[in-house]
Amino acid sequence: MLRVMVRDDVICATTVGVFVPTLVPGTPLHPGLTFGRLLRLGRWFDLRVPPGVDGYADQPLGRYSPVEYGTALMRVRRRHGRKRAKVKAAVKSIIHSGSTVRAELDGTLYHRPAPGALPFVAVGTRVHAHDTIALVEVMKTFTRIRAPISGVLERWLVRDGSNVFQGMPLVVIKPDDDESASGTHDRAG
Repeated sequence: MLRVMVRDDVICATTVGVFVPTLVPGTPLHPGLTFGRLLRLGRWFDLRVPPGVDGYADQPLGRYSPVEYGTALMRVRRRHGRKRAKVKAAVKSIIHSGSTVRAELDGTLYHRPAPGALPFVAVGTRVHAHDTIALVEVMKTFTRIRAPISGVLERWLVRDGSNVFQGMPLVVIKPDDDESASGTHDRAG
């Protein structure tokens, strides 16, 4: 077994050789798990996740890739457990004041249709039911996030370009007076 180092959520090589990943992207990582093998001077060595790493395998280096000291072997995507607790605590009171739109899937949230373009909807702007208010991108595929009701976009809970997870509250829409009598409309996307 060879040691590896971690820099900025990237597992890096500490020697030269040829790297072969043994995990696919999205695999949960924990200390001691074998994530790849390194061929060095005709011998194969297991590479294990070092202590302190907690997340998911993301963007492993290709099979049979030559590496040297400091070469990035695999990125680590952090778990969202702590963020989920913070988000829930921060938005609990806000959610009750309007309709909360939630993410349908994990991905990257965009408030605008293209980089440099105006947002779909600005805070304080009136929206109609089924209007597109954002996009979630997963592997170059974009899914529209639509307003579940008519009302005023009261507050974004997630910044443009941020990673989101399924069920995460994204935005609060204050319903029109005639719709507020029916209660809060939580929508999954």
